[in-house]
Amino acid sequence: MYVYQSTNFCHCRTSTPPTVDPECPDDCNCLKVCDIRINASDSRAVGPCAKNGTLNVMASEFGHDFCACGEMTPSWTVQSIDTEIFITAAITRAGILTWKTQGPEALDKAYGEIILKVCCGALSYYVRVLIGVKDLCNCPDCNDCENCDPCTGNCEDVEIDLFFQTVPVSGNTSLNAS
Repeated sequence: MYVYQSTNFCHCRTSTPPTVDPECPDDCNCLKVCDIRINASDSRAVGPCAKNGTLNVMASEFGHDFCACGEMTPSWTVQSIDTEIFITAAITRAGILTWKTQGPEALDKAYGEIILKVCCGALSYYVRVLIGVKDLCNCPDCNDCENCDPCTGNCEDVEIDLFFQTVPVSGNTSLNAS
């Protein structure tokens, strides 16, 4: 696994939360950027099978502090994606993240990671975005003769493949000669 290095002068938030947050100066000399987690049951999570998701990573709910940027606008780029979960992922410079999910097999892993880089002048920081894939068949209302389609969440009639083969009737024939 590649270890991403930032050019942030101090690390106010880490990818793996320590027991106590380290002290960070209040004089706006570092980026304070938080990792993002979107639960599979969140309204922003989407199902498998090439569903498109969208997330504004600049939303205030994520607790980022770009004071160190001053008048500069932070810019975002995608560094890597979990290809077992996502077909593609892209982000605008302004922070609108979009992704497209893989097929039903993505439900086996349930969560995928997208690594983003945010830059502000000479400062940069790597952000981990963990996104859940919504199981559209979690609690289906299907009857016994239906299966839930994992791509749509719809109940569909069970298809039964029957193969009929005609077998010619044969009998034993005896010839007696004298």
